[in-house]
Amino acid sequence: MLLLQDFWLREAGRLPTVNQLVRWLRKGGVEIVDSETQDDNVKHTGLAFVRLDALSALEAAQRELKRD
Repeated sequence: MLLLQDFWLREAGRLPTVNQLVRWLRKGGVEIVDSETQDDNVKHTGLAFVRLDALSALEAAQRELKRD
């Protein structure tokens, strides 16, 4: 998040909102499901988690900056 905050502060002159940070991180994330199809000896939850991708999140912030 510090990378995104630093970028936005430098380019836009202000800190991003929490909603902006969450939106950028989600757009750049990949959903991973803890499913029973994995071949291991661990009990699985079936829950979905988002793996963050910092570069994709930064690109989402850049696209939003160009729209403003």
